[in-house]
Amino acid sequence: MRRFIPLVLMSFAACAAEISEKERVDARIQYDLGVDHLSKGNVPGALQAFMSSERLDPDFPDLHSGLGLVYISINRLDDAERHFKRALELKPAYSDVRNNLGLVYLIRGEWDKAIEQFKIALQDVLYATPSHAEGNMGYAYYKRGDRAKALKHLKNATLVNPKFCRGYLWLGEIYQEASELKDAERYLDRFIERCVLDPNLKSMVDAAAQSEVYLRLAQVTLAAGNAPRARSAFKSCIDAGRDTPHYDMCDEGLKQLPRE
Repeated sequence: MRRFIPLVLMSFAACAAEISEKERVDARIQYDLGVDHLSKGNVPGALQAFMSSERLDPDFPDLHSGLGLVYISINRLDDAERHFKRALELKPAYSDVRNNLGLVYLIRGEWDKAIEQFKIALQDVLYATPSHAEGNMGYAYYKRGDRAKALKHLKNATLVNPKFCRGYLWLGEIYQEASELKDAERYLDRFIERCVLDPNLKSMVDAAAQSEVYLRLAQVTLAAGNAPRARSAFKSCIDAGRDTPHYDMCDEGLKQLPRE
């Protein structure tokens, strides 16, 4: 899961130097460049561009959101939190950032603080992707020990947004951990069908998530006595890449199966 961090905001003097229109425009150019780099996985390039934007216009909320995302990706959670909070200070009704801050707390295991942020995001009637906040809140409830609320919110999130891929993986995890194998397999299959096999979404599904869903599917189907399907899932997990966090487990799992 991803990490996000709370930001302690600095107060700025009323007499702070004003930003020229050219600096403002240049800051947005650098921000757009950072977004482009980040979308292509060029984290160092994104960081450099966002920092250039910050030097030009430190009160531009979007660049702080971008910096927060970059710092999460390199596990600098304190820095990510600081920038998310700064973005919210500059733009309180910034629900995407509110959701990301909630994810910081979720990663840290601060379930109540995470749920609080997700609830605030969901109060925004103009929030474009409320399914993300609701799904994340559902998983926070699960980690807090409230399975009923977790299932309610995760199912609603995937119903509202059938392309909320992480929701299917989390539902699969919840049912797998309860040994409810049919339901676990059903939601893991939905992740594969609606995300991995969707040509419009496949490139946006990271290899780590793909390897996890195939590992879980292998474990679930093996426990249900379907060794051929487990073998296929282990192979798909391995195909997701040697650098994924589940590669070794899938490789070992495949070796433990009887030969075909």
